[in-house]
Amino acid sequence: MTSFLNFVIITLSLLCNPAYPDFALNSPVITNYGVWDANWVQCDHNTFVKAIQLEYSPFAEEFPPPGGDGPDTDDNHGLIRIAIECSSMSDSVDLPGAVKISGRPVGSFVAPLKTACDGFATGFQLLSDEPQIALDNTGANNLRIYCSGLKENPTQYVEGYGEYTGEWTDPQFCKDRQAICGIKSQVQNSGSDQTGINNIRVKCCDIPSPATNCVPTERWELVQECDNIRGKLQIECKFFRTVGIGRTPNFEATPPGGKSLLDEFYQYSALGFTSSWQYGEPPFWLMHDLSNRFATVLADSVETGQNWTVVGVETWGMETSTEIQFNVKEGYKGEIYQLVGTCGYFSVRTPRFRKWDRNVNGIVG
Repeated sequence: MTSFLNFVIITLSLLCNPAYPDFALNSPVITNYGVWDANWVQCDHNTFVKAIQLEYSPFAEEFPPPGGDGPDTDDNHGLIRIAIECSSMSDSVDLPGAVKISGRPVGSFVAPLKTACDGFATGFQLLSDEPQIALDNTGANNLRIYCSGLKENPTQYVEGYGEYTGEWTDPQFCKDRQAICGIKSQVQNSGSDQTGINNIRVKCCDIPSPATNCVPTERWELVQECDNIRGKLQIECKFFRTVGIGRTPNFEATPPGGKSLLDEFYQYSALGFTSSWQYGEPPFWLMHDLSNRFATVLADSVETGQNWTVVGVETWGMETSTEIQFNVKEGYKGEIYQLVGTCGYFSVRTPRFRKWDRNVNGIVG
């Protein structure tokens, strides 16, 4: 009955999807002029905003018309276009990502300078100017993005190169394990007093967990040996039976020219993929994604004899250890092996153990 319940629990976890649906965040409305973009300006699948570039129409005194007073040269528009740069978790931080642009150019504008995040953008804040009676109006004038890699920083955001007229609206944030992946703008670019971008709407998308794209491996690992080859009597030895999800032994190792598993762990943790146990169990996303990954990639393994599609729930729980005693007869060396899986910075210790007794010639008795 226990094995059947374990199978049912794991099967259900494979069928459930713990991810949030994509959802939109709106800037608090200070001005409400103009028309919304018909379509989202969106990052490619599984890529997210890591930088912004702002185009804005400078104030008239900062941008004198080159000759004569033509249309729009004296009209301040504020923010007129927002470019987002997108990348994936695996992209190098030194390489530029794909750039998408929201908004519509109007009049003269100042060329944009890029503002890059440490990590991904997980929230935003808009600098908006209230309507001015009988004066030249603007809508939004600047933009901040909150960055996953700056959570320990007092400000937690980077600021675009816009103007500084108006008040900052309340910050808006994606949910844990999400980042900004798209943007829409409400733009007014008609009439005698054009206000450019008034409001923005950003889309938050799920970030694939580290357990969905790691590469599972498996092996029989020697966990204890007890040498009694020269003994005259049977002896008693001990080992720790450790089962469950933990971290790989080379967790802090840095591969040549690559990112260490520790760096990857911190990057994912900052995005909400915490691996802290709650109520004695790993977070659900970890149990779900890791069990699914092993079942999909390794399936019914010929190499180790492990069927990863029907693994008991103990394997996907919190790593626990129990001291176990075993006997080694005289003239032999006892070896205890455990079936262990690894995937990225996760280790998966199964409850499958083997004991081999070898004599001086290496023959198993």
